[in-house]
Amino acid sequence: IHHIVQNDAGTNILLSPTNSPHLESILLTMSDGCIRIVEQQSIQKTCLMFFRLLIEKWNNKQQEAAFSYVYQFCDRQLVPGMLETCCTKLDVNDAMQARVLQEFSKLLLSLKATGGNRTPSSIPTQFSSGFQVADTPKAMNTFLRQVIASTSA
Repeated sequence: IHHIVQNDAGTNILLSPTNSPHLESILLTMSDGCIRIVEQQSIQKTCLMFFRLLIEKWNNKQQEAAFSYVYQFCDRQLVPGMLETCCTKLDVNDAMQARVLQEFSKLLLSLKATGGNRTPSSIPTQFSSGFQVADTPKAMNTFLRQVIASTSA
């Protein structure tokens, strides 16, 4: 599925009359790959890339409804699940897990950029100012590391 989205075929395939009724199931499966399969960081990273690419590629008038649906899915399910995973199961000192955090940072930046710079409702209020200030992948990564450190302290 990631390959389909990465090569610009995702819109035609995922939104086809045959597949569009199953979009939520596809998103749930890919979300599980991000949140529940923490032993396989390459799967986590690929699933996060899938969502980031969807958000970036579907942010246009032709896919407005699909974009809105995916954005809301990320805000309601993926971001809260990933924040919990990052705070409870991620070792930021492990190189592979740090790459997952970096990809999550890129996804958050894409959500921020395509959402009119508003903070997704799933970002805890006490962290919203840090989220708003982060404007590069490195800054967002630093923000996430601060969130993780504050919850483990």
